Amino acid sequence: MIEDPAGEQNPANKNPSDKPEADTREDKPDSASPASPPDSVDGATAKPSAPSAPSAPSAPSAPSAKEESADPPNFEDFKKQVEQNAGQPGWINEFARVMRGRRGGDINFIFREGGVEINAPTQIGGDLAGNDAIKRAAASSANRADSGISGQLYGSEIAKTVSVYVKTAAHQRAYKILGEKHLLILRGDADTGKRSAAVHLLESFHQETIFEIAPILEDLTVFHCQTRQGYLWHTPSAEKIRNLSRYALDQISREHKERSSHLVITLTKGVRIDSEAARDYLFEWNDCPDGAEVLSRHLAWRLENESEQVRAEAAVFRQREEIVALVNATLRRPSQAGRLAELLVQVARGELSLEELLTAFADLDRQDVQTWFERHTPLHQRLQMVALAALHGSDFQTIIAASKGLRAYLAADELPDAKGAAAAAAEAELTTGIKQWLSEFEAKIVIREISAEYGRGTVEAVVFKKPQFQAAVLAYAWQELQHWRTPLFKWLAAMGDSDSLEYRIAAAAALSEISQYHAFDDVLREAVSFWAKAGEPKRRLAAFILMLQALEKNLSAQVLGLLHHWAKARGNWRLQWTAATAYGTELGLAYPELAVRDLYEVFLSRNLALHVSVLTTLRYLFECGHQQPQLFAVVLRALESWARDERLMKQNVLYIFWKLLRSKVRVEDDSWPTILWLAALDQVYERQFRSLFSMALTNTEIRGLLLEDLGEWLAEADENEEMYRLIGRVLYSLFKSPDARLNAVRRIIADRLKKWEAKEQSQSAGKLLAILKGNFSI
Repeated sequence: MIEDPAGEQNPANKNPSDKPEADTREDKPDSASPASPPDSVDGATAKPSAPSAPSAPSAPSAPSAKEESADPPNFEDFKKQVEQNAGQPGWINEFARVMRGRRGGDINFIFREGGVEINAPTQIGGDLAGNDAIKRAAASSANRADSGISGQLYGSEIAKTVSVYVKTAAHQRAYKILGEKHLLILRGDADTGKRSAAVHLLESFHQETIFEIAPILEDLTVFHCQTRQGYLWHTPSAEKIRNLSRYALDQISREHKERSSHLVITLTKGVRIDSEAARDYLFEWNDCPDGAEVLSRHLAWRLENESEQVRAEAAVFRQREEIVALVNATLRRPSQAGRLAELLVQVARGELSLEELLTAFADLDRQDVQTWFERHTPLHQRLQMVALAALHGSDFQTIIAASKGLRAYLAADELPDAKGAAAAAAEAELTTGIKQWLSEFEAKIVIREISAEYGRGTVEAVVFKKPQFQAAVLAYAWQELQHWRTPLFKWLAAMGDSDSLEYRIAAAAALSEISQYHAFDDVLREAVSFWAKAGEPKRRLAAFILMLQALEKNLSAQVLGLLHHWAKARGNWRLQWTAATAYGTELGLAYPELAVRDLYEVFLSRNLALHVSVLTTLRYLFECGHQQPQLFAVVLRALESWARDERLMKQNVLYIFWKLLRSKVRVEDDSWPTILWLAALDQVYERQFRSLFSMALTNTEIRGLLLEDLGEWLAEADENEEMYRLIGRVLYSLFKSPDARLNAVRRIIADRLKKWEAKEQSQSAGKLLAILKGNFSI
């Protein structure tokens, strides 16, 4: 029996013209397609050609003000631009592939064609995450409008935290405060496990319905919780927390208690808060669990899916004298135990030697880098050290050539000794053997693969023996050699302008690192803003830097605030494009609610290039929902809302919905369109699908596409009873709807059902036609 769900009403299909603000900068799209494939790495190979040292360096030239005229918004043009991007690997995959080649496992995010790894191996596509997780995501997402939420905590993070967390004596006291007050403020030293403690405490009350408050929230008193949900505000700045009064904290506590919700705020040790005002809510988090026990938990979690051989090898290495000594002497923070467990598993797999583990795990004393610079005063050695840090993982010749480029910028700024050192430096470079050089620079050579012209090739890459040196050297150069700052900026900007993707990636990573040393505004002014207004390759680079910066907690609020401002900058479509593109990365996965908020602002523009960028980002977020189900809920909720918004180009919104219907998932022996499977699984998704489906059918262009899909679904429904019941409920709802605008749609569907039945294309079509005839006048 087909159920009789309530019908859906359709909004008027209005597309008012947006009037962009006046702006003297470029406001027309590039002549190249906005969805063109990423740049190749020096054509066919990833190995860059060494640039010559510039004789008179200067800042990169500004993009030409001469632009082609933008075509008027046209649906056929939009479809063509979308199809040009079909099947092409995302630009972020190319960026990350090169970065992975340069830095190996030294990065905590890996994108690849058809998949993404986020701090742990995951796979886009394939089987869906657990049904319970999908249902919880739908329920928690329904009818939410939390302006202060950046996203829901991933089930994988919660599950890992619960698995590896070791309770201390402080845990029970913190649990008691949270249980009684529904508000807890944890303050303690960095890396003492405050976030893990907060997640575990919230999980005790809310399982997986835990949300993170956006870093950009300025005033906690304007945030209002929903019923039976957990909230985490992780390390807000001192300005946002120090002026919270006793009255405000009591109000926040009362609201969360009334709605059976809980809020945990984590603060670093130095953040001041009115102790008297917060006395009932503040808990000083000073207890660190035993390092050996935390290590055991992390190892057990990481070895769950490993072979018996790897587990056995890990157990043997865990008992080695060197590891025992490391645990007893070094493990002082939970994060160190997690890192050691990760390295031990790599050793057990044979991917890392024990010596490399000990070297990589050794805590870097910044004094080591300072001592190196004090011992190596020749300018050419210091330049080569900085070049190695910026181009870590490149070949020796590339690093030497880059150091010469930096020397030219120093000379152009007329810094002391820069010009006179050139001859002596050149002679020293010729007489220093590679083995001696590696020894002097605390470096080694590793073999890495590249994409060569006739297949896979290899290159000798130079890396630090201690990977931590990379960040430490850049920090030293920026903070201690302050007279280098302007030349260093110009040098990195020139690398960003290079034809070599590897050079551009190096510039992005170095600038992101430098941003953390109170230089965010400098990097924004000298590089990111400039590239965001340039051609597409530069805009991609700007988006990549913004992603790297935003994933650093101390920069996230600034980056997210900037992206929101750019998303609304309708006087400069390039800034909007960069914002939309930046969210089509791990940044969007980390802050999905903020992503769809800013994508909406971008979509308000009638620029087709921007609509394509929004589609690309939404499709990326949706595909990642196969492993993080809350992303399904976030994207579908956004599309349903957008399709009802008279300010937006409704036809393009519905076309995005149709494109998402191309996503497939394998469920046992059946292949489903992902959205249909979600709809069959949970009523929230079914309601969203019915709503979008009926709205799309009222649009002539989209209707033809959807009817072809409907015929294919009904053919599959002959062998899939669950799909048959879902389609039946959806069609019954559509025929029952009082919306007069659906009259023509109902006649067309009835005709199609008769046609499919007559051609014996689908038995399900005949069965549904009989049911609809028995209940409605057809």
